[in-house]
Amino acid sequence: MTLIRQPTPFDDPEWIFEIKHDGFRAFAVIERGHCRFISRKKFKLYGLRDLAAALAREVSAETAILDGELAVPDHLGRTVFAAMMKGGHEARYFGFDLVSLNGEDLRQLPLLTRKQRLRRILPTRSPHVLYVNHARGSGTDLYRFAYQLDQEGIGHGLSE
Repeated sequence: MTLIRQPTPFDDPEWIFEIKHDGFRAFAVIERGHCRFISRKKFKLYGLRDLAAALAREVSAETAILDGELAVPDHLGRTVFAAMMKGGHEARYFGFDLVSLNGEDLRQLPLLTRKQRLRRILPTRSPHVLYVNHARGSGTDLYRFAYQLDQEGIGHGLSE
């Protein structure tokens, strides 16, 4: 995978764009009623027992590996990295990709197919786990929208 650094927002019908939440990138590994969080560098992330239990209950899968962001929203719904670092705040899991589902490796499937399957296994309303939606082709509009949300607070409906 090639990472392209683009200094300004752009539009491209071949791209999808997502809001970046300010937290810790983590895999949520769900196995038969239990969940654990693992960083991209394969470190186990502790101190999230209640959130892990909620994901194990709420994700409709016997086994799954989700890719997402552990983040703490403020009273306006904006994610605050400093709150995640301090602990003691209620973290949420913002899921944006599905790596594996019930033993099936999904990594070779197109991203939009994986996102559709992720959306189907996540609860429609939950204070614990939220689906990260995307905009197709319209990076400049999403950038303006994200900037406005950052100024006003994103509320709780953006990622649901």
